[in-house]
Amino acid sequence: MSLNRRKIFFVTLSLAASLFLIESFGLRSQTPTVKDNGLLKVADLRFDNFLGVVSPNLEIKSGDEAGMKFFLEGFSREERTDEAGRPEYRVQLTYSIDIQDPEGQPLQPTTSGKVQTLLGLQDEVWRPGIEWSVRIPETAPSGRYPVLIRIVDEIGEQHVEHTAMLRVRGSALKSSGQFEILQVEFAPSDNGPWRPIWYFDSGSPVFVRYKLAGYAVSPENQIVVAQDWAVLDAEDKEVISQPEAVVEDSRGYYPPRFIQSYFSISLRDPRPGSYKIRIDAYDKIGDKTASAEARFVLRP
Repeated sequence: MSLNRRKIFFVTLSLAASLFLIESFGLRSQTPTVKDNGLLKVADLRFDNFLGVVSPNLEIKSGDEAGMKFFLEGFSREERTDEAGRPEYRVQLTYSIDIQDPEGQPLQPTTSGKVQTLLGLQDEVWRPGIEWSVRIPETAPSGRYPVLIRIVDEIGEQHVEHTAMLRVRGSALKSSGQFEILQVEFAPSDNGPWRPIWYFDSGSPVFVRYKLAGYAVSPENQIVVAQDWAVLDAEDKEVISQPEAVVEDSRGYYPPRFIQSYFSISLRDPRPGSYKIRIDAYDKIGDKTASAEARFVLRP
């Protein structure tokens, strides 16, 4: 046998032996294949008010909480084999969920997450379910709140956006848009009932509530509003006063549309007759002032 033939023979023999070892011991490198199950989509979305009402068109009141659940379909699977040589499928999805009020203001930070799992042959019809919830602020306005869902299929390089609508019945507030004091009301207790004018027994406490709107909000979503009040008798003589009786200093992700303030007053040895309460408010961030007056009566 010539020298060249011997070289070819031994090279061929070595390659055959190598292939035999790879096949025998599972050393052959495997390139994963991608199994595409269709078009990525959000399916069977439902809202839940946690009181037994489940609907894709749910309406809740401001101040209440709502949940949401949906499923993902049409995602891709990366096919491979486990250590025993059985087929398995890797799923890798990411998602984010945002909600805004009707004016486009985000209600809470973005919720994000991942779905990473391995499936077997018995999981052919499996689909992941995503759950999410939100509490609507008490001062949030009425309207339709868009919930934007973004899904990315990392394996199939697919992405989809889906918008669901949550309906909210909010607090009614007629505001001019300027800094102002609205809806001054009285009650005999902090539980009400509340009325714009009230007749009290002499010596009984007088509870007052009102709303402030139109104040400025800092870039950090901070609100600072100081409020003074004074009581005047029928001759406009000051009977009692309280500077900075209420100071609202808050910071939150979603700035309140209005501030609800409460306080109570007790007059010492008052005379029966008509009285007037004067409220002065100062928006410290917007450097604006607002005033309001309302009347109550003490019976003999």
